[in-house]
Amino acid sequence: MKSISRYFLAAVISIIIICPITVAFAEGDVNVANGRDVVKVSGDIYIQDGTAVSGDVVTVFGDVYVNGTVRGDAVAVFGNIIVNGVVTGDAVTVTGKVNIGDTGKVRGDIVEALGLGLGGRWANRGFNRMNPRMGRMPWSRSSSVMFSFMRAIGFFIFASLIYLIMPKSIENMSSTVDQNIGRRIGMGALYLFGSPLAMIIISIALVITVIGVIVVPFAWLAYIIAGLIAMVPIYMYIGKKAMNLIGTKEPTSYISMAAGIFGVWLVEYLIKFGGYYSGWVNILISLFIFILGTGTLLDYLITKRKRKKSSDGQYEGAGYNPNASYSSNENNEQ
Repeated sequence: MKSISRYFLAAVISIIIICPITVAFAEGDVNVANGRDVVKVSGDIYIQDGTAVSGDVVTVFGDVYVNGTVRGDAVAVFGNIIVNGVVTGDAVTVTGKVNIGDTGKVRGDIVEALGLGLGGRWANRGFNRMNPRMGRMPWSRSSSVMFSFMRAIGFFIFASLIYLIMPKSIENMSSTVDQNIGRRIGMGALYLFGSPLAMIIISIALVITVIGVIVVPFAWLAYIIAGLIAMVPIYMYIGKKAMNLIGTKEPTSYISMAAGIFGVWLVEYLIKFGGYYSGWVNILISLFIFILGTGTLLDYLITKRKRKKSSDGQYEGAGYNPNASYSSNENNEQ
């Protein structure tokens, strides 16, 4: 029960962090004059005729109306993009559509991820432009760099909170990342491809009950947070190895996490200059970290459960070595 309480506390802290940010941005529609990046949660963004945004325009739960000029990317999550002006970068929607008027131009890629509406002269372009293109000039990506860097900072804050709640678990997983790596990659791959389907089936089964309707959103939130937690030990492991290479023998846990998170961010940023298909390399890096992280988390939970049963005299498997992977004092951490 104490372990469940800690995971629940992690979820609550994440909600506490996310909700004020959401409320701060949720101020309704925005009319934009000349400026830099525009980020909005829950509201439409209007780029008026004759005005220009030098960076990116991003909205969540809203639409983007471009009558002027956006020199970066235009992104709408759970919304649409309507272009009657010029978007120099990409136009990307998640569950929405990109609608281009007679005077509209999008010079980058047009992507409709999970687009709910198909048809029209621009629908097929979305399917022809799914390659993550990273070949534009470096100076046109300056605002995207800042956005991704802020995302890295956000994940570091999240990782620090998780470590504060369960330090021994994170340390134990981080110290054994390179053990049984083949099995863990297999478990992580199975989790990656199997768990979404399992969650969908569970959600369908739950929504037929009144209580289930309430439980489903929290179940998906816990599912997402578990995936994020799984990556924390991997970044700590990467950071420790990187610090050891530069001569720091015993870096602190927070320094290791920072080195891992921002080190991977820097590598992915540099890879973006590698050409048209370099974006796929970053996708593979992210997938590998996620797969190895979830596999390590699953292996840790299974091993810990077996050790607990063994210590209670309820389980003695043939050839089972309770000290094979993890320190023997981890049972006392909860």
